[in-house]
Amino acid sequence: MKIAVFCGYNFGEGQEFRRAATELGSVLAQRKIGLIYGGAAAGLMGLIADAALAEGGEVIGIIPKALHAREGAHPSLSELVVVPTLQDRKDRQRDLADAFIAMPGGLGTIDELISFWAMNQLGEMDKPIGVLNVSGYYDSIFSFFAQAQAQGFFTAGNKAAPTVNDNPTQLVDAVASRIRVT
Repeated sequence: MKIAVFCGYNFGEGQEFRRAATELGSVLAQRKIGLIYGGAAAGLMGLIADAALAEGGEVIGIIPKALHAREGAHPSLSELVVVPTLQDRKDRQRDLADAFIAMPGGLGTIDELISFWAMNQLGEMDKPIGVLNVSGYYDSIFSFFAQAQAQGFFTAGNKAAPTVNDNPTQLVDAVASRIRVT
């Protein structure tokens, strides 16, 4: 079983983001769930990889060629996959992961969350998605979706909707329980 985690190349302001990344990486490894992530050694990406590796977990980094050339990759991964573009990274994540979790992050993280949510909603895949809502990081986005629903542009409550939790352990357990074993 593997879960792709979308998270920031930066740490964010506040220790709670660092703690959540470390706990999430540790919990995945303790549960024998492989981590797929963006491949970097910096920011929350580096912390989650370090935590999973410290617990003996499998960690697969998927990094676009341009980011690899500019920023480098984590040196201790179980596997590093260098792909041509960000879209290729999403394609590989979709193919390799059984589920997805979005942590706090920037534009790339938000893009990945929305892209995979849309794929589920359109029936292009059927894989659980979780949102680690550390310190209410995603509250405004879910407020926006509530507004879009109220104005008739968004259907809520469907099976594609992500599981949201602020506790890494509880979120992993909830998302993992929704994975279909084939």
